[in-house]
Amino acid sequence: MKYILAIIVLLFINVGYAENLVIVDNLDIAKHEAKETNSTLVIIFSAEWCKYCTILKTDIENNANDLKNHVICIIDYDSQRDLVDSFNVKTIPDSIILDPIENKIVKRKRGYSNFTDYKKWLGL
Repeated sequence: MKYILAIIVLLFINVGYAENLVIVDNLDIAKHEAKETNSTLVIIFSAEWCKYCTILKTDIENNANDLKNHVICIIDYDSQRDLVDSFNVKTIPDSIILDPIENKIVKRKRGYSNFTDYKKWLGL
């Protein structure tokens, strides 16, 4: 009986978790979470000094309900230069929808204007 209860609890946690927005700062963790929860993986290259990066992060946090089933990976432009170079980031914010299984860029959006346009870009 203990095992059945444990399985039910784990299923409940996983189902609830998959329906929420997940924000992380580690690409490997983000890929894993996106695969496990069958969520859209969005990588955002950002920096603390970037005005539009800050606006984008705030808009994402304020609109978390609109981003259910998304894993957002925020990569610091200044400290993670290896990823900046490997994804050919030229300007920030730079958002990428990445297929976590094939590790391929699905689409990319450089810059930010408003959350309505961003949601359209995400296909929401």
